[in-house]
Amino acid sequence: MKRKNLKDVAPACVVYASILLGAISCSAPAIQPPRSLTSQLDAEIARLDGLVVEHESAELPGVLKGVPKPAATSLDRPKAASSDVLRLYRLRDPFTAFETFSFIAANADASADLESFERLWKSSEARFETSIPDDATHSLQRGLVQAAGNRAEKLYRASIAYAKIDSPSSGLYYLAEAHGNLKFRDFVASLDLPAHKTGAQINRESLGLAIDALEDETVKVFGDDPGANSMIPVSVRLKEARELFGAGLLEGSAILLIESRLALSTRPGVRDAGITPAEEGHPASSDGVRSMLVAMLDTEEAPLATVVRNDLIPLYDSLALDRKASPSAPSLVTVTLVRWPYT
Repeated sequence: MKRKNLKDVAPACVVYASILLGAISCSAPAIQPPRSLTSQLDAEIARLDGLVVEHESAELPGVLKGVPKPAATSLDRPKAASSDVLRLYRLRDPFTAFETFSFIAANADASADLESFERLWKSSEARFETSIPDDATHSLQRGLVQAAGNRAEKLYRASIAYAKIDSPSSGLYYLAEAHGNLKFRDFVASLDLPAHKTGAQINRESLGLAIDALEDETVKVFGDDPGANSMIPVSVRLKEARELFGAGLLEGSAILLIESRLALSTRPGVRDAGITPAEEGHPASSDGVRSMLVAMLDTEEAPLATVVRNDLIPLYDSLALDRKASPSAPSLVTVTLVRWPYT
């Protein structure tokens, strides 16, 4: 048998190699570069903007006609935010409102009777039993995921009770809120936020003491005016902060504690203490929650900026300090409130 010359074989090898490389390049998925947080938030805001017309044309049956439709202006604040972390934080409320209404509109028939609602509730159960890894290294991302997941689970469990006690339409509203929060949890968890340590780690004991202190202050203010509706937002957020703290979800608890402080400091009738001088301002930080608070100083009006500077940032900074509880007398009175979830 005659041996082939190397020069005769080489061109064929080149052809076969080209075909093989072409096949590999066609079959292998293209590696997509990670999207920036800015582009991810832009895309989500655009999606929610697209729901405005859809919501305005939606017709709800019966008592559900009173459910407020999310307004396009609810997206104005995240759009106007000075940083991506503040945009993300401000997106929470409009996101959950839009998704709540979308769920109600898509499942309005479930409000017709209890049997219909129970079928819908049962079909949703698997979603609320699915947890996601609580391993985000960005403190704002971690806190928002924890808070939204906790709220979703509590609202889901409450919705079946209110469907039976009040009406299927009430149950549908709470179930829709649960779905809205669950979708926000999953959205935040999917974001490609910068990987960094959460800054100064939250000290569990310091957080617990801060919650206790704010609860004491809230009780005192409420005692001075027991009929004040302005204390409801404070109480709601303190309840969530305590729930998250008890579950060991410290970043979520810290965010709700900050929101409680904000609600208490900005309640009607509180006098503006004046703007802290610029030289006493707060530098930026690599910590996500703290960066969000610092960004508020650039975009909020003077009264709210004062509260952020004087109350919120110092409170958040204090949560990283190692503080010890001082001995105190046991509580003499226990007050139990029965109420609608988060009201």
